[in-house]
Formats: sequence, C-alpha cells, structure tokens
Amino acid sequence: MRAINELYNLETVSQNFHPQELLKHLLNESNISYKRELVAKGNKLFNADQESDKIIFISSGMVTIEKENHIYGFLQADNFIGCENMLNKNNNFFDIVTFTETEVIIFKTSTFEGFLRHSQEGWLYLYMQNQRVRQSLQKSYYIRRKKGTEKVLLGLQYIKSIEEESDSQPIEITYSEISNFLGIEVNSLKKTLIELKKKGIKNPFQQNEVY
Repeated sequence: MRAINELYNLETVSQNFHPQELLKHLLNESNISYKRELVAKGNKLFNADQESDKIIFISSGMVTIEKENHIYGFLQADNFIGCENMLNKNNNFFDIVTFTETEVIIFKTSTFEGFLRHSQEGWLYLYMQNQRVRQSLQKSYYIRRKKGTEKVLLGLQYIKSIEEESDSQPIEITYSEISNFLGIEVNSLKKTLIELKKKGIKNPFQQNEVY
C-alpha cells in the first residue's frame, strides 16, 4: 500500500500525468493522426449540449469556458479540451470559445479514447486534465464571490496571470469581457478602475490593452 501511495501521490501525478506528457505520447504514435490549426479570437471550439467527435490540445493562446454567453472561467495553453465528460459519456456542458488567437492540435475522439484505453495509466491523464478544468472554475467562482475593488483587482490579476502562462501575445480585452466574467455592469467596472487608480493600485493591464 505504501508503494502505491508513493507512486500516485498528488505531486507525482501532477508532474508525470501533465497534459503535455500525454501530448508527447500521442504525437509519438505513428498510427495517430492529427491536425494543427490557428483559430482567431471569438470562435467556438465546442458547443454546449452537443456531441463532438474531437479532442483539442491548446498549444498557445487561451480560451473561455462559457454557458449562455456568460464567462465562467479561462483555460490557458497546455490543456486538452473536450474530454471533461469522457467518463460519463455526457455532452459538453460548456461552450469553449477562443479568447485570443489560439493554436490548437486536433485529435479524433475515438483515437484519443483508444489510446487511453490501451494505456495502463490512461485514466490518470484524464483525471489530471479534469482537475485542471475544475480548479480553473473554482478559482473563477472564488473571484466572482468577492465584492468591490477587491473583486475587480483579483479578476484582472487572474486574467493577466493566465495570459502570461499562455505563450501568447499580450491580449486586448474589452470592458464588456471583464464585466461579463466578474458579473458586474460595465459602468461599475469603470468606476472601480478609477477608484483603484486614485488609491495608487496598478492595473495589471496597460491602458491600451483595455478598450
């Protein structure tokens, strides 16, 4: 039992079953086909409540996790999307929309599932990826529960941190997108940004990056 616990402790699983490790295995398989695409901002990669026959790896850029046009979270590069419900065979619950120009690698779902089934520890890759999505949604929920200037500042810092992890060009973000994520009105957002500036608190985004 001790050996199993040491083999599958959280730190080991996080390192050894990172999505990048799974990608390496997939790309090294000669019988697995895939295609690379560069997708412009604002395109849906997955539609909520619809079945899909593809699994996508985000090589660079970032995407939003949405439901009925509300932004519930963000996901940066080095993540697979489309496999969240693979275990229970449900359709996608969320829309996944490109938030920046995003480079992706696309696999067929059947190919992806087949590889995991024939891998003794394939379920750990799936578990790890699902945990990453869940953590993103939990972090976003935590931020939206805050109020006032703290909520806005935490939200901006969070989006900026994802941008920095996404191997993409500095993003241009609208007041509407920020307010959508935070669940506040655009005018309230602008007033809060003015308050932060008066207090000498730096906005993580440059002035020309928000419009």
